Amino acid sequence: KWLLASPSIWWDDRAVLAIEAAHAAANDDLRAAVFACYGEQELEPSDTTFRTGMNVEELAERLHHRRYPGLRLSHAMLRGDGHASSVGAAISNGLRALG
Repeated sequence: KWLLASPSIWWDDRAVLAIEAAHAAANDDLRAAVFACYGEQELEPSDTTFRTGMNVEELAERLHHRRYPGLRLSHAMLRGDGHASSVGAAISNGLRALG
């Protein structure tokens, strides 16, 4: 089970997306439960460096389109929150989603 709260997908030139692509090339399943979220303010045009919201949406879309039979995926934008203020809601929503 993975709870991704405003994950740093931007890190190392978005290396995690390359890792995901390599996994998909070699495997036809991903046995995991994933809840990914970000604060609404992390989707704003001013977030050009980290692109947190856009990156979470891209990762969720990629995983959804893989149609892994063993993957349970959900993701959310936390309305009204930014990076620092979303921690409580991320944990609460994530625990419910992954329960």
